Amino acid sequence: MSKYWLGLYGVSLRRLKGCNMTILEIRAVWDDEANVWVADSDDVPGLIAEAATLESLVAKLETLIPELMELNCGMTGAFPFHLVAERTALAQAA
Repeated sequence: MSKYWLGLYGVSLRRLKGCNMTILEIRAVWDDEANVWVADSDDVPGLIAEAATLESLVAKLETLIPELMELNCGMTGAFPFHLVAERTALAQAA
């Protein structure tokens, strides 16, 4: 399991109904059929994102999260988030 911790400082930590502003938790799961990481979150209403690599997913999230938080929660600023990525794989001897 891979974990990314991305945080920004100076954010007012408050809660709005449906909009968590502590540290946003983002889940990413590898989709074997589509060969992409798929991310969603209960803390960011409307968030669904996909990307071929975790690095490109993080870059996409850095853009999408502020846009969705403003659109759906009326909040602006910097948003710290914690990305938890899961992928199941098979290790086999040659």
